[in-house]
Amino acid sequence: MRTSNIQHRTSNIELSRRSGYVLIVTLALLVLSASVMVSVARLALRQTSLARQAQEDLQQHWGVTSIRVAVTPFAEQILLTSEAVQKRAMPSVASRIVLGDQSFDVIISDEQAKANVNAMLGRASQNLVQTRLRQALTGKLAARLRLRPEPLPMPARGPATLAATQPTTQPILAQQISGFGQIFDDASPDDLLMTHYIPLSPASVLTCWGNGVINLRRGSETSLRLMLSPPASNIDITHLISARDVLLSGRKPAQSAFQSQLPAPPPSDPVRRLIAQAGASPDLASRMTLGSSCHSLWIVAQSAGRQWYYFTVLDESDPKQARMTSMRW
Repeated sequence: MRTSNIQHRTSNIELSRRSGYVLIVTLALLVLSASVMVSVARLALRQTSLARQAQEDLQQHWGVTSIRVAVTPFAEQILLTSEAVQKRAMPSVASRIVLGDQSFDVIISDEQAKANVNAMLGRASQNLVQTRLRQALTGKLAARLRLRPEPLPMPARGPATLAATQPTTQPILAQQISGFGQIFDDASPDDLLMTHYIPLSPASVLTCWGNGVINLRRGSETSLRLMLSPPASNIDITHLISARDVLLSGRKPAQSAFQSQLPAPPPSDPVRRLIAQAGASPDLASRMTLGSSCHSLWIVAQSAGRQWYYFTVLDESDPKQARMTSMRW
């Protein structure tokens, strides 16, 4: 009897041990299953996020490409149309395009309405140009301005003169500066545009593209003073801007004392006529124009708290070969 009781107790102990072991294994399997499900869920969320981001990137790419193709070749026509509506000179036009959940801030600008840094370097020393640019600019980028021009290539050895029939391959303007990175240290697009695209932002005053001739009709006072002085004095430039404003207003300009002393009739060329009205040096005519062949396009793409900057310049100064420059931040 005592032997059977002992055997029964032993069986109960073994059964309890087996039940406890099964419970531990079951709990371990549940924990493992939960961990696997959490990992799968996280992977699924990550894949969904990546897929959504890829979709947004694709939409942004085609949005930017479509805007660039639709706007860049017709920048001058867009500016002229805006001028006809606004009844004033428009060096730039800004608008916003919304495509689904994405928005695109578009800024079309006349690059020849800005002071060309390469043209300034061709007329003065690097230190003098740097000083003048720092005095003209406002904001924190003025302290970061440091010109880093590339050295011009040495001319090839050969005869001093070339035959009249021999074609030349020299650029219209030596481009020692080819981007904002050679003008400023650590210049972000926000710094260049000053966030709200104000008229005197660095990107609206300076350029390094084009043929170095400034558009007198659209150029700001700051850009005109940088490009024309010297040899023009501040008084000459003030008179020139006043004559320009009278021309744009459609009023008949009053004859100045300087013009009344001229024996010849006023020049037929509108730029030289404005120079004559202002009493400025005729040598300034080679630095100014009333048309433009170089335009830029800023596109600020925004989506889901993210922001990208695209910058494109179409330079048609050389009628035989247009040049396009693109940047992305």
